[in-house]
Amino acid sequence: MRILLVANGTSVHTERWVGGLVARGHEVALATDTASALAVGQFPLSPLTRGRWNLWTLVRQLQAAIRRFRPELVHAHYVSHYGLLAALAHARPLVASVWGADVEVFPRRSAVNRRLLRLALGRATVVTATSHHLARVTGPYLPPGRTAVVVPFGIDPDRFCPPAAVPTGPPLIVCNKHLERDYGIDVLVDALTRVADPSWRAEILGEGGERAALTAQIAAAGLTGRVQLLGRVAPDTVVTRLQAARVAVYPSRRESFGVATLEAQAVGLPVIATRVGGLPEVLEEGVTGWLVDPEDPVGLAAAIARVLADPSGGRAMGARGRQLVEARYTWDAALTAMESAYHAAVRASPDDHPMATP
Repeated sequence: MRILLVANGTSVHTERWVGGLVARGHEVALATDTASALAVGQFPLSPLTRGRWNLWTLVRQLQAAIRRFRPELVHAHYVSHYGLLAALAHARPLVASVWGADVEVFPRRSAVNRRLLRLALGRATVVTATSHHLARVTGPYLPPGRTAVVVPFGIDPDRFCPPAAVPTGPPLIVCNKHLERDYGIDVLVDALTRVADPSWRAEILGEGGERAALTAQIAAAGLTGRVQLLGRVAPDTVVTRLQAARVAVYPSRRESFGVATLEAQAVGLPVIATRVGGLPEVLEEGVTGWLVDPEDPVGLAAAIARVLADPSGGRAMGARGRQLVEARYTWDAALTAMESAYHAAVRASPDDHPMATP
């Protein structure tokens, strides 16, 4: 199939979709407003200015890309931006994938945003969401009688795999999330001050706007040296740090799905996460890990201490987490599910190929 992706070219998720689709024999091009190193044909879009004053310029650029590439299908990722552009460009058939903040945060900001979201989703042929939670949140913005198709992000179990040997030394606690308020890293630091085990250490793999505040919080708590903010690390480093850990912790305030949670489970780690958004869908409480309430450092500390005190029980949870990923959340399964969404979109628009725009 000839597919035009409209997406953030620097996103790891875009990179994975492009690579996976190309590997399956699809002809893929990318329309993006970011500098991308992906080895596919690319159509540059101008960055959207504050106030969306150049919105129609971007729409015309996307229409020109569609005329040149003549795709059988357009797939827009992140509906409040790229999905809106594709909808205004009258791209059909159009698959629009919601990611999280585009339907959880964007429409809360204004009535105008809510109307734009309904327009973008209403013009999509098929809408996909990464979790059942996100599909429910998307529902009110869809035309009556329509629902979002759940297509979870998948994990490559050959890459995210258990270590060859059980890690030794002081227990390592890992959180591979951005340093943003939504992900509750401050709650994790607070919780760690309450974990009595004197030997633990923690690594946070990610970068973001909360770095300065978190650095100050760690210092004030006397945890400098025990809690390390490693910043943005290479994808392979994420794997090796997870493989070195005893437990992975995700204290999010908002989470639409939980890719990092699945990465940790694929590596064979027990996982502690908050009971928000899509996280309960990807973690079986008491089986592959533990769920705690958000904004609860006391409960989070108790769960961490529980796992650290029972290494064999943690390993058993991790093994069950690996089985869950292999059964439900592989990258191969995600590609197959997305291809099914593509075929449904094409069947729904049989007279629109090759695609042309007004």
